Amino acid sequence: MIRELPDTLDKNFFNREMNNIESILSKKWLIKRSKKTNIFKELWKRNDILASVELYTILYSINKFRNQKIWLKSFFQNIKKNTQIESCTNELVTAGFFLANNQDIKLCDVGQPGYDFWINYNNKKIRVSCKKLEESDNEKRFHLFCQKIYDCIPKLLNEFKVNGLQITLFNNNALIFKDMNNEDLKKIQTLYLNFIRKALIDYTINNRKITECVCENKERICFVALHEIDTPNEAICLDSSKVSFKLLISFPAFNEQLRLENLFRRASNNMKKNAGNIDEINSNIIIIRIPSFISLTCFDQWLSKKFCNNYSSISGVILYNIEPVTDLQDNMNFLLYSIKYFDNPNSKVTLKEIIEAKKILHCEIPVGKINDQSNIPYKTIMNDKGDTISLEKRYSFLKGDIFYNLSKIQNVGKYTELINNQEYGVNYYLVQKPILISPTDKLLIV
Repeated sequence: MIRELPDTLDKNFFNREMNNIESILSKKWLIKRSKKTNIFKELWKRNDILASVELYTILYSINKFRNQKIWLKSFFQNIKKNTQIESCTNELVTAGFFLANNQDIKLCDVGQPGYDFWINYNNKKIRVSCKKLEESDNEKRFHLFCQKIYDCIPKLLNEFKVNGLQITLFNNNALIFKDMNNEDLKKIQTLYLNFIRKALIDYTINNRKITECVCENKERICFVALHEIDTPNEAICLDSSKVSFKLLISFPAFNEQLRLENLFRRASNNMKKNAGNIDEINSNIIIIRIPSFISLTCFDQWLSKKFCNNYSSISGVILYNIEPVTDLQDNMNFLLYSIKYFDNPNSKVTLKEIIEAKKILHCEIPVGKINDQSNIPYKTIMNDKGDTISLEKRYSFLKGDIFYNLSKIQNVGKYTELINNQEYGVNYYLVQKPILISPTDKLLIV
């Protein structure tokens, strides 16, 4: 298998470590189809850039902790047993971030209650509990709902004889997808497909790019915006024999803030019960990986109130997010890490007191960039009034297939770079051969 690799990755390291994993898990096992989906096997089978970056991140941490053989043995056993893969990988990768500048990190036994690893900082112990806010049932159903709509778009565009559109559907009201049966979902899908149909009528007949959609009681449900897809170079045009489009759907998230708060409560109670007291040489912190739509402002306000009354056994909380992004200026894809630390001023001992003056807790990521802003940069779109609005606290679905016709171009390689680095979730094709240039997908494990 030929894997797509960013130029910034150490290819020799990547190939060497991939061979090591093959020898540990066995190549035969990795490619064998399982009765039940194994998320590590699914990642291994992919050859796109994002999958390579994700594998590189995992391999980097495995290599960093190669001397902790008992823990790694349990980790590989769990991969084969198809159990706790995401949670163990989260612990491994998060601990790997702090194994920098000769900091001493010790991974706890898999399944140990209380905390997952600890940092030996100048003979002081920082105990760390790693958590990840997993995709909720509601969000999973949202993506299934969007995929059903996506599958119907090519037929709709052919019906109206239009091509090369970005369709944005921005909904005002949250829907509880997880409580809907298949019949309910089908009705909702039909409703929103009719909204898109109405927008296409406005676009083709009245040349209107934005259409407001209302329900029977005249309540304004959503708007649908239609825009032509830009080509990366004037020499490239969309192929007329294929339907090219992008679909972005955004709905308000449901109960996700509450899920984060409950996850923090459980982690805090677990640390208080099992990690031990904190004092001048021992501290407890919780690190939570969150999805990109979580509101840090809301969590900050909630946490500040809670820190005033409780959780004195927690020194602080770190929230972080990993988002695949595209830098159009430099024409490159990478992972953007956004990190926010919340100090507990009412803790028995704060992390600032543990870390001595003028000293810092070092953190190093294997590949990507760290966002230097104080908050996570949320995705934005243009609304029906021309205002830029944030997708904070909203689920988002972005997917598309773009077909470029390069039949009149002699040097195809010159133009593949122009379309290789685009939005994650959108596939780009060169029709001349016809080959897939940049298949993209979401992060599976990291």
